[in-house]
Amino acid sequence: RQASSALVIILWLAVNASAFFGFGVRDSAYIANFMVLLATGLLLGWQAAVALSILTILTGVGMAYAEISGNFQNIDYVTSPLTAIQDMAVIFVIFTFFIFLLINGLENAIKSAQAGTKELEKANFELNNARVRLEENRNELLAANEQLKRRAERMSTISNISKTITLVQQLEQLLPSVVNT
Repeated sequence: RQASSALVIILWLAVNASAFFGFGVRDSAYIANFMVLLATGLLLGWQAAVALSILTILTGVGMAYAEISGNFQNIDYVTSPLTAIQDMAVIFVIFTFFIFLLINGLENAIKSAQAGTKELEKANFELNNARVRLEENRNELLAANEQLKRRAERMSTISNISKTITLVQQLEQLLPSVVNT
């Protein structure tokens, strides 16, 4: 943030110093304030861009009065410097409004993306918990299945012995038949 502030201050001073030592508010360097305002909005937020826009307009008014008082090179222009700065001030206000809309939209998009990221993290956490529970349930089911297989084998053995007992009527044949089953 400090580096961004330093960059904006240096750019603003360079642009306005160039305009001051050039032809004031009619100098092409003064128009470069639009780029400085855009950079300010992107780097520091729309509030800083609004503040710098106000400062730029006030600086322009000061340069216009300096030109009227004869502090700049006198070039014959059809319009007065006050008319020029009035026109530029309206343009700066409109441009600042567009910067506000742009930066505000970008900030809202970032907030929305961050909220979406948090929701995805929460859903991912819940899915991981569900996966762990499913693995635990799977292991429990496998253990229960093994237990049921052993019980089924015992039941089958008991069933075979019962059939043998039912089929064999003689006691001497019964004991070897049960052991073989």
